[in-house]
Amino acid sequence: DGRNYKHALKLIQQCSSKFPKSYILKSLKTLALYRTDKRTEALQLLSEVLSMPHADESILSPLALVLRAEENWRTVTEMYAKAVAANPSSRELVEQWFYAAVRDGDYKEM
Repeated sequence: DGRNYKHALKLIQQCSSKFPKSYILKSLKTLALYRTDKRTEALQLLSEVLSMPHADESILSPLALVLRAEENWRTVTEMYAKAVAANPSSRELVEQWFYAAVRDGDYKEM
C-alpha cells in the first residue's frame, strides 16, 4: 500500500476503458476515490457495486474498508451475508460475515 491513490485512480481509469464492467476495478476505484476525499462519488460507486451480489473477497474487501471507515456496520454485515449465501463453503467469507455481525451487534445473524 503505497498510499498513492491519485496514481491508482489514473491506472484504474486506464484499465476501466478496456474492462468497463469489471467489478474489481470498480471496487478498487471506490476505495481510491474515498481515500482521495471524493466521498460522494465513492459512495455512489459503492452503491452501484453493491447492487449486484458478489462472493469474491477481492471485490468485497475494498468495499468493506470504505464501509468500515463510514462505520456502516449494517451494510458490511448484509454484504457478507449475501456473499455467504452465494458461496457457503468459503470459510473466509463466513468469518468476515461473523466479524461484521459482531461489530454490528446483530447477534441474531450469528
